[in-house]
Amino acid sequence: MQKNSIASKQTKIVLARIEEVGYVDNVWCFNNHILRLGSIIYRLRAMGYDIKIDMHLKTDHNSHYYMISAPGKLSTYEVLHSVNLSDTLKK
Repeated sequence: MQKNSIASKQTKIVLARIEEVGYVDNVWCFNNHILRLGSIIYRLRAMGYDIKIDMHLKTDHNSHYYMISAPGKLSTYEVLHSVNLSDTLKK
């Protein structure tokens, strides 16, 4: 029971970080005592979040995770496409 509540709390912390700065990375998680980021990302993907990874292996060995879309929300591409389409239709 304790492990699930800790995992749930850490998942919420990771989601809040992504909403705040647009991504979450390994170093930030390590500094905030979140040691199972891969497991959290896997769980978020299973919940319907579309998350992209950008690995910086040649520079600082840090991985950045970006949220592309959340469950029930349009992806960034779909939002931009609909904005461009509506602007085109107005002209």
